[in-house]
Amino acid sequence: MRRATPSAGVVATVFEAALRHLPGVLDAVAVALPVPGGGLELAAAHTSAPGARTEDHRTALRLRLPPYMVPARITALAALPLNPNGKVDRAAVERLLRAPEPS
Repeated sequence: MRRATPSAGVVATVFEAALRHLPGVLDAVAVALPVPGGGLELAAAHTSAPGARTEDHRTALRLRLPPYMVPARITALAALPLNPNGKVDRAAVERLLRAPEPS
């Protein structure tokens, strides 16, 4: 029997909760970004306390989550963008995460 693959939204929600539970993480958001060929790739942004390291978060998440739930890209931001209602602006997060990573 084939196992159903969870939707991108479910994976993003589970990942966000896992990331928020890590020490030093203040807030997190995950989005599914389109990739060439028609697929989706999970990417995430978070805010952290001073001294928290994104690579440490990635390592901790790899121990807790199945590989398909760990985003290809996890980016630390000073603040998550908010919409006029004070909620995380997911469209703005997507634009930030689509931008090329600095070298």
